[in-house]
Amino acid sequence: MLPSGAMTRALLICAFAVANVAYAQNPAPTQSPEQVQAPAQPVQSRPLQFVDMKNVSNSSDTDAQKAAQVLDRMVSALGGARWMAITDVEQEGRSASFYHGNPNGGYTLFWSFHRFPDHDRIEATKQRNVVQIINGNDAWEVTFQGKHRLDKDVSTEFLRRRDHSIEAVLRIWLKKPGNVLFYGGQRMAERHLADEVTILTDDNDSVTLLVDTNSHLPRTRTFYWRDPVYKDKNQDDETYDNWHLADGLPSAFIVTRYRNSDMTRQVYLSKVGYNQGLPDSMFDADLEAAKQLK
Repeated sequence: MLPSGAMTRALLICAFAVANVAYAQNPAPTQSPEQVQAPAQPVQSRPLQFVDMKNVSNSSDTDAQKAAQVLDRMVSALGGARWMAITDVEQEGRSASFYHGNPNGGYTLFWSFHRFPDHDRIEATKQRNVVQIINGNDAWEVTFQGKHRLDKDVSTEFLRRRDHSIEAVLRIWLKKPGNVLFYGGQRMAERHLADEVTILTDDNDSVTLLVDTNSHLPRTRTFYWRDPVYKDKNQDDETYDNWHLADGLPSAFIVTRYRNSDMTRQVYLSKVGYNQGLPDSMFDADLEAAKQLK
């Protein structure tokens, strides 16, 4: 088994960041979910259903209207009202890390559980006896040695990614006033033509999405953050591929992560389930510690 600190870093990189994450580069999912099919015809302009323009400061701009249409179609493609009402997600799979774009060790098996908006649990090893539990900004690791605070760098990275996920942008950011939407035109994303949309909050935080012009599913999510020590600007990217239906909702079965254009990790899922009714006890670090010590 990896040392506790190394295992912690391997695990939290795998955790839930978006409502849909991924499986593998080539192998078919063990559940054989139905392949997501692109619409036969492009979706034409229509009244917005899922993006509330009253929270958009530049709502009268043609540019903002185009961006809102792209986001609205994306939500529809992800499952519409059902996707917006997801309460929890359960995932099973493995992840691989990379250093300067090259494989860095083997795979880490994991099971992850996310309850909207900010409860997460990640289990690792075949025995599933290394557990991370995150409630809000409170992050713990539990092993047979008891309950311990997660390494600050690891928990900060996890929380940063969670707070800039597609789920957070559509279900939290756009519910608050003061957003600005920008439409950046079309460009290629992972060999797919995509519309570029940037969401800027009133406190100057932003996320840029590349949305497939054919399927209207997200292809890339990008945000920037400044290192608190060195003050340099860092770029965080996720790409989404190999979309299939899981429990009737489109789910990306490959997620690849990049830091400043260098590949850092791929997350591979073999199972995805939605609205499982995850209980409070799953996110109680004290209960987990007592269980581990028995």
